[in-house]
Order: sequence, then structure tokens, then C-alpha cells
Amino acid sequence: MSGDEIYGTSGFVHNNVTFNIPSRSYDQRFTYTDEYDVQPLEFIAVTGTEADERNKNVSRRIRSQAMRNYVWRQNHPTTTDEMAAAAAVPLKVKSQQKYEGKFRIGSRPRKTKKPTKVKLAILESITTSESEQDQDVRKALLRYSKWSIRQSLMPDKNLLMRKGANSDPFNAFSFPMGPESEQFIFYYQKHYAVNCIALNLSPDCWYFVREELALFHAVLYLVSLDYNMKYGLIDSPGSLFHGREAFRLINEAIKDNAIRDTLIAAVSLVITRENLAGKFDLAKIHMQGLQLMVHQRGGIQNVESIHRNVITWADLCYSNIWDCKPSFPLLPLKLTGTEAELPTGMKSMTLSPARTFGSGSLINSIFRSLRRLSIAFCPEYDARLDGSSMSNQIYSVEYDLLTLQNINLEALNASEYLSSSSVLMNIAAYIYLYLILRELPVRSKIFHTLFQRLRDSLEMQDTEWWNLAPERQRWLLWVVFMGYGAASEWDEKWLFVERMEPLGAALMLSTKEELRSAFQGVIWHDRCEEFLEKLWNDISHRKGTKTDS
Repeated sequence: MSGDEIYGTSGFVHNNVTFNIPSRSYDQRFTYTDEYDVQPLEFIAVTGTEADERNKNVSRRIRSQAMRNYVWRQNHPTTTDEMAAAAAVPLKVKSQQKYEGKFRIGSRPRKTKKPTKVKLAILESITTSESEQDQDVRKALLRYSKWSIRQSLMPDKNLLMRKGANSDPFNAFSFPMGPESEQFIFYYQKHYAVNCIALNLSPDCWYFVREELALFHAVLYLVSLDYNMKYGLIDSPGSLFHGREAFRLINEAIKDNAIRDTLIAAVSLVITRENLAGKFDLAKIHMQGLQLMVHQRGGIQNVESIHRNVITWADLCYSNIWDCKPSFPLLPLKLTGTEAELPTGMKSMTLSPARTFGSGSLINSIFRSLRRLSIAFCPEYDARLDGSSMSNQIYSVEYDLLTLQNINLEALNASEYLSSSSVLMNIAAYIYLYLILRELPVRSKIFHTLFQRLRDSLEMQDTEWWNLAPERQRWLLWVVFMGYGAASEWDEKWLFVERMEPLGAALMLSTKEELRSAFQGVIWHDRCEEFLEKLWNDISHRKGTKTDS
């Protein structure tokens, strides 16, 4: 069939034979008069990129055809089994014109009712305090907010467009939506707390849904965990649905020996989800399968870069939990732009890790990178780092932290062990990376594991060494603050509050602003303010309890 539009024919297909029925040309409303008592099935050919106005005409023709088919079925009930019983009842022939408004053909817009006096008074009270530009913006938001929300929920071209390809205009590809699915999609696009750059979950992940439906379920399986944790849940019906579908589709692809990059990314997201949920044994089983799949692809370097970051994040997180080496080697990094430098005002108030832990300490470069990343994530500073570079730097810092952690595990004699202070700072830096930069949910069992390690390491510290200089006490105060942030959703947080009280008294920190200034001298990010507020409330509550007793 050519790309020309067909105006003079309508037809239908029966037993693989096409019947063309003569018909009249379209009028301006693209409708037929009632004298043509046929069931119209028209073929409309659309090729190439269409203009907006032409797309509207095609849409109107499709609606016109649907209306004519509806009217014809109403006037010929005997042709269907469902309406055969009504065949004996005399029917009044229904006109097509009656249904033009229902199918939005040639109908006029409805007149809007004038608001009541009360509503007018409210509207006037609001608009009097706004400028004309603000009013236009507010009205535009009110007019399009409902459509924008609905558009973000629907599996439309926002989710299915890839490399300029248009989505199916007839929505032939339908998403297998389960309970709470629309809530999870909306939450991912509007309120998902996990930073896509830091988590290495690309915003383009929806574009691969057509070729890998398991990826769609894996993403929502991960997002649903963050959504449910805010309400104290883990396995809601919607989360279980997407998890079950992800497992089923992954197993089917493995049976067919179809190891695609998108499938490997789906398995990686499942591993990340189980790690965050504290199901470390399940994550270990999935990790073994991921290693085999990557090996079958010829190594991590052969996986497409947009999916590679998801795999490396799952690998590093798993290795941290199980105290083992990463499964995949360190990838070469490509940084674009200049690294973010500390603002001049912050350099003077920032503590030097080399002066406290020695110029040869491996922790120095890690804290230097964490500080630069913290500045890069703050919008008020000119970070001069794009999203890819920040993601690569986070990957590099976590790889260094894991390497430092494995040094003690591989030490053969006492001289090779790291100092207890280096181990403590390594754990605290890990918490900062996960809590502040990667923005993992605070209720995640990963933080339960990390603050327990930090608590045990604090018990092994040389108290006299830390109390020898105020600068060391400020570093220790920040470490305890990180432990409190990781334990802020558990009862163990009071252990860190108790440890912080003597340090604050020794440094003469008696207000929340003084605490903030002390923490800013080590590392600070705007998200730390949330945990500082919780800490100050708990300190005030503890003081009030002591006073009452």
C-alpha cells in the first residue's frame, strides 16, 4: 500500500478476502450520512513524520469511524450473539448526529459556568498579591498539572521513545500494570529520593522497556522498596507483584539463553533491591548468577555503558556487605570538565586530614574526593561537573573505600594492618557516601550493618589519642554524627547520642549552630541538616529527661 491517503473506499476483511465498498467523500466533519447503511472499516495510511494538524485530522477520522461502527452495531443487533435476543424487539433507527458529541466530532466546546461570588472573592484575594506574570504561571500550572501527572503515569511516548522512534499510536504495547504500579511510576518520576546520578540508575531506563520487560519490573521492584520504607513496610502487594514478574521474565530469558545487556541490568537492580531490604542471602544467590551472565558476555567491559554503571554499583554494594573483593575489575574513568574545587570561604574552615592522620594515610585522598563531590551536588556552587563525571567519581571513591577495607582482611602480619583510626574513618566515610551522596533510604538494613561496624570500631579506639588535640576531637565528633545518622531509625541511636555529649562539652559546643559549624569543618552537605535537626531534638529530649529525673 502506498503512502497516499485513501478517501474514496471503505472495506473489510473476511476469510482473507478484502471487500471494497463504494462510499462518498468526506465532508468537513469526516462523517457519513445515514443513507449509507454499511459497516465502514476504513484503512488510513500514514507515513513519515506528520504535522500536528494532520495528526489531528487522522485522529478525527479514527473517531468518526469508531462512531459509525458504533451506530451501525446499534442499528443491526442481530449480527452479534450478545444482541441476538433483542432482535425481535422493534428498534428505532438511531442517527449518527446524535453521537457526534460523544465521539468529539464537530461538537462545540461547553460553556464554562461563572464562579460564584464566594469563589470570586477567594480568587480576587489570591490574585491581588500576585503580579501578572505570576498569575499567568499559576494559571498555566493549574491548567496543565492534571495532564502532566496523567501523562507521567501512562506508558506513553515519554516511556517508550528511544533514539527518536515514535511510540505505537494505537497503544498496542500495553504495560502489565499491577496493584500500586501507577503509584510507583509517579513516585519514581516525581518524588524518588534516591539520586539517579549517585545510584547509577539512568533516567533512560524506561526507554528499554520494549526490548526488556524484566527491566520495567526490576525498576519498580527497587522503587517500591523506597516507597514502602517511608511507611514502615517492605513487601507490599505491588512490590511483590513486580518482583515476581521480574524473576519470571529473567528465568524465561535465561532458559532461552538470551543474555542481553538489559537483562543483566535487570538482575543487577534485583540484587540492589535485596541488599537494601536486608535480604543478603538472596542477593548472594543472585550475585552468582550475575557473575556468570557477565562472564558469558565476555566481561564487564563488553556491557553497554548505560547498563554497566548499574552492574558495578550492585557489585560494590554486595562486596561491602560481605567483606570481599569486587567481582569485576576497576573500569577506566572518563571525566569531562574540571573537578569541583572547594569554595575559598570553605577552605579556611576545613580541617586537613593529613595533619590529623598523617600525610601518608590512604584516607586523605578519599576525604578530598568526598568533599569535592559534596560541593558538586550543591546547586549554589559552580561544580563544573556533569552527571556522568559525578557518577564516575562516586564509583571511584567507593572502589577506593572497598580497597582500603580489604587491606586489613588480606594482612598477613601486624605491621600490615591499618591503624584503628583509619578503619574507623573508612567506615564513617562509607556511611557518608551511602547516606548523603547516594541517598539510600535510612531504614535500609545496609545502615544497620554499617553503624554496628562503626560502634564496634569505636570500642577499639585509643581514647587518649583522640582527646590529645581539639582537632582530633572534631573529627571524632563527626564520626559519631555519621553513626547517629545511620542509626537514626533504630533504638541504637541513643548510644551515639551518649558518646557525643562529652565530646561536645570538651569542645564547648552548646548550640545547634555551633554543632553545624564543627561538622562543616570536616564534610557537610545540605542533606546533613535533616539529621542535625533530629540529633538536636534527641539531645534536647535527653536533657529534659535527665532534668525530670
